[in-house]
This record gives sequence, C-alpha cells and structure tokens, in this order.
Amino acid sequence: MAMAQQPKPKPITRPSLVISLRNATLASNLKAQAQFQAPSLVEACNEALQSDARHANVRISAAKWAPSGNLVMFAGPDTNLTQLQTSHHIITSAIEAALPKPTPLASHPNIKWSKLLINSVPTSATEISLALTCEECHQALLHDNPSYCCLQITQLPSWVRKPSEYKPHSALSLVVVFEDPDGSTLSSLIATRDLYGFGSQLTVHKWKNPPPLQKRSMPVVFGMASPSCWPPGRQRCWMRSRTRPQHLPTHPPPARPQPASQPPLPPTTGSTQPTMLPPAHTLWPKKKGPT
Repeated sequence: MAMAQQPKPKPITRPSLVISLRNATLASNLKAQAQFQAPSLVEACNEALQSDARHANVRISAAKWAPSGNLVMFAGPDTNLTQLQTSHHIITSAIEAALPKPTPLASHPNIKWSKLLINSVPTSATEISLALTCEECHQALLHDNPSYCCLQITQLPSWVRKPSEYKPHSALSLVVVFEDPDGSTLSSLIATRDLYGFGSQLTVHKWKNPPPLQKRSMPVVFGMASPSCWPPGRQRCWMRSRTRPQHLPTHPPPARPQPASQPPLPPTTGSTQPTMLPPAHTLWPKKKGPT
C-alpha cells in the first residue's frame, strides 16, 4: 500500500522592515547616498533599541540592500512583525545618524505580494469608446466578489496589453497585486477558480512572469554573419563541408616552365648617343624547317 506523501513544510520567513528615502528615485536612493555596507548598520540599530526600555526586546539580525536601493532590516528570531513596526522610528533614527548628511527616511513592513491573473474580462471597448479604466475594473470586482473585498490591494487591476491593441468587443486579461505574507490568500483564490464581474464568469490563475528577452548576438566573421546565426539547413551543410576529409596531394606540384633567357645586352658607353641593338637575325638563329 502506497504511503501518502506528507506536504513539505513551508519555510519560515523572518519579519523585515524596508527603509527608503521619502522621495527616492532610481538615480537617487538610499544606497547611493549611504555609500557603506548594509551589515554595518545592524550593530548601530541594536544599540539604539537596547537604550530604549520599551523596545529592548526588539533585535535586528541582518540587513541587506535591495535591488531598488532600499535597505531591508531583518528581525531577530524572537521579534515579530508587530514589535518591529512599533520600533521603526528608533531604527530609522539610528540609520539617519549614520548617513553622511541628514536625510528624512520612511519605513514600511516588508510583506510579500502576490499577483493574480484574471482571464476573459470584457474590455467594453468599441469604435467610439475606450476600454474600462483600472478603477472601474476594481469597483466591478468589488461589487460581485466577497473574496476580492478582503484583499489588501497594492496595485489596482490593470490590463496586460497596451490600449492600442484592444479590438472592439474583445476580452483580455487583468492582473491584480495584493498583500499575501504566506501565499495562502492566493491559494484560496485559485481554489475557487472563478470570479464574477462585467456580466461574465471570469477564470483566475497564478501570474507567471514572462521570460526575459535574450538579445541574439550576431558575431561577424570576415564581414559576414557567423555560422551560429545561419538557418539550421545551412548550418548542417556547412558542418558537412567542414568534416569532409580533404585529399591532399602526396607529391609536390610540378614546377612551372620558366621563360627562355635572352642574351645580355652589350654594355653602354659614356656617349649620349642611343645604343643601337644588333639585328634580330644575329641574336636568335632561324628555326630549321622540315627536311
């Protein structure tokens, strides 16, 4: 009798806090302004927390820079998210003191987000009217789905294609982003399979990020494209020509006949008169005819 496989235990994630500039951009972020390693701030934050009796039980275990340039602070093993949020002002003050110049910082809990894909949504686009806006889609889903009302929406439903690609009376997909710390909310929505709105039954799926676009390299060999960029049929012909044995000659090629040498010209004299060559019949004897 086959034993039922036990579900794998979910990994336990540490609560974390995101520290950022209040008016951060891609060019101007906290990492670019701080110019030091993230782990060096852990000790400064812990010292500031220990000095406050109300937050002495809060501890920071690690810190790292996010790709966006924000600072992520991970709580200790005995610190929960609520304790970390209540002590955010002490943590941000300790980081502000370590910056080269005083800069106001903002913080928010680092909660995992999930993306839900909603298919077969009527766009309501016609020849004279545009598709529904994000706010209109959000209100329509709130009206007919109690499970959607419980979501902590972080990004309103948005169409997955450009507005220029909409056709009249077409149906496209929406993607909505919401807070989901352990992924259970997304699992429960997918288990229901359907949502309702716009007078239609909509299907839901987990959002899958499209694969990154790979730039096809075009190496150039002697002014032409490399064989790796040729069509498959041409590549096979090229490989056969490269692997075909070449029959090299075993003996050197015969020497080419050299032209007959002419008799040397007489030496020139010191006079300015041009040198007269002897008659041609004295230089080359006549050929003997058949006898």
